[in-house]
Amino acid sequence: MVKELNQLLEEAADFHGHLCAGQILGVRMGMAGLRWLEIDEPIGNKSLIVYVETDRCAADAIQTVTGCKLGKRSLKHIDYGKMAATFVDIHKNKAIRISVPARVRQLAKKYSKKENPYIEAYKVMPDEELFSFEEVIVHFQQEDLPGKPLRRIICENCGEEVNDGREVIVNSRKQCKACSSIPYYKVISTRNN
Repeated sequence: MVKELNQLLEEAADFHGHLCAGQILGVRMGMAGLRWLEIDEPIGNKSLIVYVETDRCAADAIQTVTGCKLGKRSLKHIDYGKMAATFVDIHKNKAIRISVPARVRQLAKKYSKKENPYIEAYKVMPDEELFSFEEVIVHFQQEDLPGKPLRRIICENCGEEVNDGREVIVNSRKQCKACSSIPYYKVISTRNN
């Protein structure tokens, strides 16, 4: 059974550490996505995958509402820097992308006269004003689904394992993405066990 807004806001704030406008948007977005997919009991639902397009407060709220987790491969982070998420039911082959249009900040002012109207307004604004909805098709491979890795390779450069097709081929050699390009980190020393 889907919980009520106030209970979900409290749980999201506990998980995230505070309640803010982003948390409210994430909770409301999660609730709307579950309603559209007709999922009443999201926790433990093996058919639900959520793609979040932000790494901000809303992502924690969506995780709280849906029960999807990065470590369970049911929560996917696609770094578009947008206040948006796509909710997918892989068994029904249905997906909805929900985003927050830029106009929402202005619309919030008609729901609250406070100097910072967002927290109050985002709790009560109708979904149709708060969000844009797009029915979408999400292309994913079997290796992207929750569950154990389907295959592993060893990077021919660094020797580390790479799961589920995340390797690249460079000059006929299987490599991890870090070895085949410029990684996000720079090694300053190495200690082997």
